[in-house]
Amino acid sequence: MGGTVGVLVYFGFGILADVLVTGYTLSATRGFSLLSSLLSFAITILNFYVLANVLTTTALCWYYVIAYAAGNAVGCFAVMEATRRKG
Repeated sequence: MGGTVGVLVYFGFGILADVLVTGYTLSATRGFSLLSSLLSFAITILNFYVLANVLTTTALCWYYVIAYAAGNAVGCFAVMEATRRKG
């Protein structure tokens, strides 16, 4: 996975990670133990997958980190806006 496709994949992973984190936070505050545990597991697997891939990729490594961080920001914004609109 390289070039533009790799950057888009990491951007998508960033969005997914932030949606999972938001779901985890909401389920934890509402006391849903099983859902919180499953989401915590998924978040950990995703983050370690991304970290391992970025660290073992020699070319364009920082582009992937920036794409992942940008995806996190977009995911956070999207979920916050959706939650705000639900009111």
